Amino acid sequence: MMKVNRKPVLMLIVIMVFVAGLLDVKCRGLFFRMLPYAAQTYLASILNHEGYPGSH
Repeated sequence: MMKVNRKPVLMLIVIMVFVAGLLDVKCRGLFFRMLPYAAQTYLASILNHEGYPGSH
C-alpha cells in the first residue's frame, strides 16, 4: 500500500479553497450572492466597488 503524507495534501486543498473563495468574492460569484446584504456591502466597499453589490 502506498503511504501518502496527508499534511501537504490537506494544506494544498485548504489553500485552493481559500483562493477560490477570494476569487468568488472578487468576481461576485455564487458565494458572494448568498451573503447577507450587509456583508455584500461591506465586502464591496473593501474591494472598491461602487453602488449596490448586485450591480456591475
